[in-house]
Amino acid sequence: MRKIKKLLDFYSNPRQNGIFYSMSYDTQFSGLFRELGIETAQDYHSMDFDYLYNKSGLKTVSVMLESFIYGYVTDSDDEYATLRNNKKVTWDYVITEVDRDIINFILKTKYLKKWSELIKTLNQEFDMLSPYNMDIVDNSEDTMDSSGSDSRTTDSSSTSTSEQTNNGESHEQTYGFNSSTAVPNSDSTNQNSMDINNTNEGKTTVVGTNKYNRSNNISRTITRKGNIGNKSAQELIEEQREMLRYQIFDTIYSDLDDVLTRSKYN
Repeated sequence: MRKIKKLLDFYSNPRQNGIFYSMSYDTQFSGLFRELGIETAQDYHSMDFDYLYNKSGLKTVSVMLESFIYGYVTDSDDEYATLRNNKKVTWDYVITEVDRDIINFILKTKYLKKWSELIKTLNQEFDMLSPYNMDIVDNSEDTMDSSGSDSRTTDSSSTSTSEQTNNGESHEQTYGFNSSTAVPNSDSTNQNSMDINNTNEGKTTVVGTNKYNRSNNISRTITRKGNIGNKSAQELIEEQREMLRYQIFDTIYSDLDDVLTRSKYN
């Protein structure tokens, strides 16, 4: 039986197998680590080297991990293992199966969301000297429609009276028998009077229609930013320095230790 005491006993060949390399086969983990610049197989092997040789390789494996590998029978060189169904496989195969079937599921369930949200905070852009930042978007629409009509009727009436008088005279003359000279016969005078009355009546109707339309759309964005005065510039710069000291892989390594190594190290 292969003796597994330290984490490096389990991941004995980080160039081929390690917990980071195992996570690279999971699409959710690979998408997560891609945001941190880890993409190729060599990148994942490099992270396994750092984690195992600089951080946790000499720590005692967790009880859970120890129980997973208990009962595997290996040959004298510890290169091959015999499964419980008597199937003979390489030790790397055993590691791969344990990682992908069990450990990856545990890590994803416990830490995937936590790591994802932490990575988002690393990508946030902000002005360290302007901790107060607020945007207000104001959209308003003012529309008014109105219409109306009016009708006006005017009656008119006029009356005029006139009187007309005509005067005339007529004179008649008679010629005697065989006389070339006329002599008056009769005279008459005529006078005519006439009254004229004129009446005019009229009706005028005026119809008017009016319409009014108004549309006033306002869109504006108000940005308020700066230091509200509760902290000095020196304090804000010091907080920025402290934030830059944060290393997300320290958090990831610590979470891996919670699953892969004994609790006494946590």
